[in-house]
Parts: sequence; structure tokens; C-alpha cells
Amino acid sequence: MPELAISAVVCLCVMAGASIGIFLGRILPPEHLKEETRNIATVATGIIATLAALVLGLMVASAKNSFDMRADEIRESGARLIMLDRALRQYGPGAQKTRDLLRQLIASCVWQAAA
Repeated sequence: MPELAISAVVCLCVMAGASIGIFLGRILPPEHLKEETRNIATVATGIIATLAALVLGLMVASAKNSFDMRADEIRESGARLIMLDRALRQYGPGAQKTRDLLRQLIASCVWQAAA
């Protein structure tokens, strides 16, 4: 829900800025509408766009890094559980109850994570 509120606020700010720009364009004196002023505004817009792209790129990289770390943790946990199950299998029928309990525990954890 906060993401939707943030995006709505950003949208309103952009629309308000555009409306103010249109209004100011009509009431500004002609000396403020010269080519040099437009060039400065274009450069400033380019800098803002570049900074926005940089921030978005860093956010995406951070999210991907976090996702990759979680995926590696899950892979490592799965590999350790498989190794534990194989070690318990080597103990023979005496460890079957422990293996069954391990399977139930993993199944309940997976169902809780999915819910």
C-alpha cells in the first residue's frame, strides 16, 4: 500500500510542476524566454533525468543483490538438508524416524513460507 501512495504523490508532484510550468510560461516576460534560458533549462532537465536514472539503477541493483543473496541461502540450506538426509540414511533403519521428522519439518516450513 505505501508504494501506491508514494507513486500517487510523485504523480501529483509531476503534474503540479507541469501545470506551474505552463502557467509561468504564459506570464513570464520575453527576456526570460530567450535561447540561453532554454538551454539552461534543458541542461538542468538532463542532469535531473541522469540523477533519476542513476538512483533507479542503484535501486534495481540493490534489489537484485538482495534476491541473489536469498536464493543462495535457500540453495545452501537445501544442499545441507540433502547432505543430512544422506548421512541419516547411512545409519540405516534406526534413523528412519528422524528422517521422517525432518521431512515433516521441512514440509511444514515450506507450507508456512508459501502462505
